Amino acid sequence: MTEIVSTITIMLTRTAVLLLYTRIFSIQTFFMIVATVLHILNIVWGVGFTIHYIFQCWPIEAVWKGVIRHRTNAKCANPVRSRLVYPVSSVILDALVLLIPWPYIFRLHMPWKDKFAVAVMFFLGVL
Repeated sequence: MTEIVSTITIMLTRTAVLLLYTRIFSIQTFFMIVATVLHILNIVWGVGFTIHYIFQCWPIEAVWKGVIRHRTNAKCANPVRSRLVYPVSSVILDALVLLIPWPYIFRLHMPWKDKFAVAVMFFLGVL
């Protein structure tokens, strides 16, 4: 159950950041295309992992009632794969979302010190 809630929360948080970026950089056509592709990837990622975590065992109640797994012949997906694929794909998507505004920040017509300050403000999303 925790995996389902955290997946939905991470997907919605990433969506909020992408919507903020599209509002700030809406003039740039290429940026809007990249942001739209990341929106689609993010939604596919979130819905895909949510469905995976809901239906990772058959019958479905074997996910919540671990005892059923051992008593019946419940079939469950390999937990090692999902515990590896989930964080790796999440980190890759997070990195892509954090990196897309950087080229536009460094094209601003302002001193390097100010560009660096703006970049640090965007990079605070890592924390």
